[in-house]
Amino acid sequence: MKKNNLKTNKKIKNKKILFIFPLLLLIISIILISYGIKGYISYKYDIERKYYNTILNKYDKLFDNNIPKDKIKTQDINKIRKELKDVKPSFKKEKKELNIKLNELENYYNLKKEFDKVYNDNILKSNTSINIINELESKTKKISVKYRKLFEDKITDMKEQRKNLDIINESVNKLYSDKDNNIFRNNITREELSNIEELLKKIKQNDIKEKYSIVISDSYKIILKREEEERRKREEEERRRKEEIERAWIRLNINYISQNKNNILNGCEVATLLMALQYKGYLLDKNIKNLADNIPKSNDPNLGFTYDIYTLEPKDKPHWVAPSALSKFGKDYSNYENILDTTGYSLDELNKELENNNPVIIYTTSKFKQPKEIIDGAPKNLHVQLLAGYNKITGEQYIIDPWTDEKTNSYTWTLSKEKLENIYNQVGRKSVVVR
Repeated sequence: MKKNNLKTNKKIKNKKILFIFPLLLLIISIILISYGIKGYISYKYDIERKYYNTILNKYDKLFDNNIPKDKIKTQDINKIRKELKDVKPSFKKEKKELNIKLNELENYYNLKKEFDKVYNDNILKSNTSINIINELESKTKKISVKYRKLFEDKITDMKEQRKNLDIINESVNKLYSDKDNNIFRNNITREELSNIEELLKKIKQNDIKEKYSIVISDSYKIILKREEEERRKREEEERRRKEEIERAWIRLNINYISQNKNNILNGCEVATLLMALQYKGYLLDKNIKNLADNIPKSNDPNLGFTYDIYTLEPKDKPHWVAPSALSKFGKDYSNYENILDTTGYSLDELNKELENNNPVIIYTTSKFKQPKEIIDGAPKNLHVQLLAGYNKITGEQYIIDPWTDEKTNSYTWTLSKEKLENIYNQVGRKSVVVR
């Protein structure tokens, strides 16, 4: 019995072992298969990741420092988009994000092509209107913020360039007298052209620079021609004016006699008297020394010559003879009665005497300076000269000075009526006319 039971138990045990072993094999197989599937899945995922990264890398190569390259082509974007279609659903999110980026890049690229048609190398094409710029600005606002920033500075610069172009176009249009800009205005100014030249310096468009440089050149030719005509006209007017003024001169052709060259240092009165008388044809055989020796001497200038007629001593006193005594001496010495003391005459009245061919002995000052201290009825710097002419147009006065300039050897003065009249009046309106 025991043997049979042992055999039975052994059989049962063997059966259990036979049953467990396949089960273990099955479990091991399941485990192995499970790990194989996972490995395979992981392997496939890695392959898909590498494929996606390859596409992503191609996308990244379209940029330099996050800025799209200039030479992007539509086919470059479409090629990436086509390859992206083969990306497995496990990368659905990434695929969607990259598609969005590709669309944004394509929008940027398409807009850039529109910009490039009117704006290259930071230069706006000269025929681009402000409406086109505004339209591009409006399209810029519709693309993603990332790319919008790349156009904002361009828009600002384009508007500034358009503004400068409009300003210079307006300035150039004003140079013409017709709407078609065929006829230049005759009164174009250098200031206008200078302003346009300054505006041209701000312009980047070479076609406008070349075009308007020719316009400026042609405009300057007009100005030069007009200026030449005006210069000739002005010169002709000046020539006629000079001739008219020259004809307006009344100058008495009087032979000159010098007091200082004859060493009669205070002989201005007798020198002017002799010049006036000889002009009228009297005392032609006499010289200044004859008159200097014969003029009456007195302490009273109304009676004769005071102090020394030959020397400057004393230097602090005027050496002179008054018009009344000078005119009386002239009459007595020449036996010519038409010598008149015209003290009190205005300069206009003396000029009337010149019109009647009558020389005037006029009491002034040395070099027409302001009168100095009055002594014995005359300023210390008293000087007597010959009024021998005046101009009816300009009023200038022509003076013959008996004191010859030592350096220049000159002895005539031309000065304004106002200046002579001022000195003449201050000295006391003293004069003598030889009629």
